[in-house]
Amino acid sequence: MSDVRGQRSDVRGRIFGFRISDVRCRRSEVGGQMSDFGFRISEVRGRMAEVRGQMSDFGGRMAEVRGRMSDVRCRISEVGCQRSDVGCQS
Repeated sequence: MSDVRGQRSDVRGRIFGFRISDVRCRRSEVGGQMSDFGFRISEVRGRMAEVRGQMSDFGGRMAEVRGRMSDVRCRISEVGCQRSDVGCQS
């Protein structure tokens, strides 16, 4: 009788041990997937920062173009004033 009980507890121990190791394996697998997911998120964040930098660079270029356009308008108005001055003198 005690031999049968010993066998039962041995079988239960094996099954329980197998289940624990299976759960640990699944946990580590999930942990690996989570770290992979975290890596993907950080990769996306890096790409977004790169895009933001490009947008900022583009914004700087647009401001530079606006400044040049303002200079051109100012010169055009100066030329217009000079022409009107010339017209008044003749």
